[in-house]
Amino acid sequence: MLNLRMLGNLLLIGSSLYGLWILWNWLELRSYVGTTDVEVSDDNLIPPHLLVCVRNEEQRLDPLLQSINSSLSKGYLEHVVFVNDHSTDNTLAVIKKHLQRDSFTILHVPAGLKGKKAALMEGFRFLSGKMVLMTDADCRFEPDWPLRMLLNACSGMPAIQAGSVRMEGGTGFLDLLQRVDWYAQQFIWASQMLQGAPFLMSSANVLVNLQELPPDRIDLKQTVPSGDDIQLLRSARVCGLEVQHAPNVPTSTKTEPDWRSFWRQRLRWAGKLGIYRDGQTFRIFLFVAAGQLMMLTSILAFLFGSIDLFSFLSILLVRLIPDLLAVDAISKNVGDRISWAGIVLVWLIYPFYLLALQLAALDRRMEWKDRSYSRM
Repeated sequence: MLNLRMLGNLLLIGSSLYGLWILWNWLELRSYVGTTDVEVSDDNLIPPHLLVCVRNEEQRLDPLLQSINSSLSKGYLEHVVFVNDHSTDNTLAVIKKHLQRDSFTILHVPAGLKGKKAALMEGFRFLSGKMVLMTDADCRFEPDWPLRMLLNACSGMPAIQAGSVRMEGGTGFLDLLQRVDWYAQQFIWASQMLQGAPFLMSSANVLVNLQELPPDRIDLKQTVPSGDDIQLLRSARVCGLEVQHAPNVPTSTKTEPDWRSFWRQRLRWAGKLGIYRDGQTFRIFLFVAAGQLMMLTSILAFLFGSIDLFSFLSILLVRLIPDLLAVDAISKNVGDRISWAGIVLVWLIYPFYLLALQLAALDRRMEWKDRSYSRM
């Protein structure tokens, strides 16, 4: 029979191991951040192309188009390719209105195909052999972002270079939750990427060398509404190609405006679980999930009197400090300073949020952009 002291000791040991793993990743990230900043120079560089997949983005395109115009005017972008995924609104008219006609090309996902992965493959085939930047239709970036990503890549010429993404929003709790959650995720995949074990990235800030990784070597399965980032990384890994992280060159995206849209977005991300089955990705997912489960168990055990106050405070300490350092490192890196009080507030409810998300994800059906999907 498991006595109370043994339960407290087991939770403390498990939490300590998890905290040490976070600290190790933090030290790796900290030793790298600040050493990869680059000076912007356009000498002898061919600007990259930009690839953007769009579907019914009429209301969200303005910040991106302003960013594109700024980069084009400075000569930091060669050309922009939009791939239209069967939009039913005025997305294409907005693009044509705001950009000069010779600065962009519009492709279309063929009839019978749908989704971002099909759109990406259409763009990759069109841009085969080129240096291609990728971002999302709801993002914005600084004018020199294309050149800075290219200069970072030139130091090692990777097949894929993944950058960070800043999340912008209001001051409410929902915005705070999204920012802390997003930076916690970025911390895990960025630190693993720096250690040579890439498994996840954000397609809102990616540079792909289609000469090193040609389209016919890229395998993007279209059976889930998310996961193009995982599959793109896996394609590079299968080919034995290098993947690099660019921590100091962020793009920016917006927080979801309400709880409904936020929840639908997170459930779409949960669709990636269907392709988490390769060994490395699945092990990291299980380890992170186990860490959050231990935290949830500790809180509930204390509330129901199963562990004493000293054991509970010890568990909180060995978990809180590493997690604070992790989220703080990424938020500073992308230029979005979050107070420690705000991080702690989200941290306290985070295990319950993840539990609710996983329970909701048991329903395999979901909708995204007027389409129904079944998660794997």
